[in-house]
This record gives sequence, structure tokens and C-alpha cells, in this order.
Amino acid sequence: MEASHNKTDYAPPEIADELTLLRQIDYFRNNSMLQLLLDAQPNYIMILNQQRQVVFVNRMLITYVNADNIDSIYGMRPGEVLGCIHSLEADSGCGTSVFCRTCGAVNAILRSQDDDQQIEECRIYQTNDGEIGALDLRVWATPFTYNNEGFTIFSLLDISHEKRREILERIFFHDILNTVGILQGFSNMLMSSENSENFDKYSIINDAANTLMEEILAQKHLAAAEAGDLKLNPERFGVKIFIDHLVRSYENQIIGKDKRILKASAIPDIEIETDRTILNRVTGNMLKNALEASKNDETVTIGVKQSSNELIFWVHNKAFIPAEIRYQIFKRSFSTKGTGRGLGTYSIKLLTENYLKGSVNVESTEKDGTTFSVNIPIK
Repeated sequence: MEASHNKTDYAPPEIADELTLLRQIDYFRNNSMLQLLLDAQPNYIMILNQQRQVVFVNRMLITYVNADNIDSIYGMRPGEVLGCIHSLEADSGCGTSVFCRTCGAVNAILRSQDDDQQIEECRIYQTNDGEIGALDLRVWATPFTYNNEGFTIFSLLDISHEKRREILERIFFHDILNTVGILQGFSNMLMSSENSENFDKYSIINDAANTLMEEILAQKHLAAAEAGDLKLNPERFGVKIFIDHLVRSYENQIIGKDKRILKASAIPDIEIETDRTILNRVTGNMLKNALEASKNDETVTIGVKQSSNELIFWVHNKAFIPAEIRYQIFKRSFSTKGTGRGLGTYSIKLLTENYLKGSVNVESTEKDGTTFSVNIPIK
């Protein structure tokens, strides 16, 4: 090895000599099966030598960086291939500036050489025809040995859209919850006023504000649950009071109009220790789905029964769900109500199994109708 670079503020600056680099390139570009396999991958992939230099790339990467040919990429380092501004500022190239100390890409490569596969996130400022752009990546660095020489398979996935969505969701939920909170506050003031003449109108406004708040919070909880960021807040509370409150809230909503909600008589008078908000979301979705599936003047029944160390919360309605629908009912975005629906039953399963550590079940026959149930640990 010859050190043609000798200055660094972080990673080793040395590069392979020309003969060594050409030999390593020949290892892979003459391997048609490897080329076929890597070209079939949707991620951008580089094979790097111990000096973090490119000795092979797949077609996806060539297309992404708009390279004239693969030969123009050989010998470069990842940041140089992607146009990272810090790789251009450093005398010894990618990985050697002070900014590289916090770079997920460089750190993943270096750690993988001493250990095993590393996964990191990496944020890059890149230049393109003099314009600055931002790139968010998830990177995988996997070490392997070939002909007694160490190499790294370096795979990159562009997650810029994912990061933008997270930021937009955060801003959206923050701003809209504040706005609806103001509406909810004023509607509560109107409800408590002494003007009984407009009480019915105030009640409609108040119900709409509360329903809107619930719908927004439901989407916020679902987004957090899918990202694995939903925080649990377990507490002890009475089951009977919980069911009473749930029934009252849906009796006063438009969805419950002209339909009857019946509480089963044998609800156990015990306490449960779990996250009240998430359980309310799960049972509320079951009740909402049952009401949507019911016709005017039909009855939806909600109940709870105890089984060993679990409580089974169940909701029944008269509608029948055919088997071909029942097998898919908990899948994300599957719905019989049209496009853009299908998150209700999916969220029941996600929240129950991943967060409440329970289980979900649905039974349906033409004779007896449909019963959704969730088994929740009492503690």
C-alpha cells in the first residue's frame, strides 16, 4: 500500500496503490453472477476495499449518480461518489474531515471492519451543478473476505421521503391539535353558559369538536405505533366505569344516531391495569365498526368477561362478514368501504398485540352475526 493521502481529522487517509486497486476491481467486475445479483437489488450498493474505496457498484447506483460509466467511480469513496460537500473540502477526501466524525456512513464502515454488520442513518449535504441539496440515507455496512482480502458491502437506502413525512406529521399534529383544542375549549364554554335556548346547537358544536379531537388523536397514536414510538401510560381503573363512558361517548355521536348500544348485563366489577387511552382506542374502534355495519334501529352489544388472568372485551352486531373478507380484515388498508379506508381494524390488531400485549379475534356467522373481541391481561 502507498499513502498518497496523508492528512486526516478522523478516518485513515491512505488509499490503495494503483495495481492493488486494479486487482481488486477485477475480482468483482469479472464475476457475472455477482453483478447480476447486485443489479437486481433496489438499494444503491457499493463494494469497498479496506481503504473505503469503490471496487464495484450496482446499476442502481450508476443511474442515481448519473455516471457516464462505472470506470469513473472506481477508486472513489462513498462521499465522493454522492457529492458530499465535506468530502470535497477535505484534502484526503471522504471520511477525513472533522465533519466526518458524526457521519453515519463513515462510522458504519469503520465499525464493520472491526466487528460485524452495522446499520446507521446518514445525512449528507451534496452539490449538484453548484446547488446544495440534502440527502437522508439508511446505510448497511457488511464485512466479508475474498481472496484473503477484506471488503465491505455498503448498501444505501434513500429515506428522505420518510424523514420529510415525519417532520410534516409532527408539525401537522402539533398545529392542528392546538387549533382543535381552542375550538373544544370554546364549545365547552358555550355548553356551560346559561343560554338554554341554544343549548342543542351548542351541544352539536361540542360533539363535533370532541369527535374531531378523537379522530386526530387516533391518527397520531397510529402513526406513533407504526413507528414504534408510542409511549405506554399504564394505570388502574374500573372496567364498568370505563364501558359506561365509552357507550355514552358513542351514543352522542352521529354514528350512533338511530341505533341502539346495549351493555351486556354481566360486566365484571373489577379493575384492570393497562393503558386506558390505548384500550379506549381499541374498544372504541370495535364499537365504531359495529355501528357502521348496522342498520337503523339495530342493536350493537358491548360486553366484558373474565377468563383466567385476562379480560375479554367484545362487541357484537347482526351483520355477517364472509370468510374471504374475514381473513383479510386486520390487514393494513384493506376495507370494504372503499379506497382510503381500512385503518380501523388494522389499528385494533397493532395496538392490542404490540402495545397491550393481548390478542384479537373475530367470529362471524349468518345466523349469529359478528363478534369482535380483544383479550387483555388484567395486569
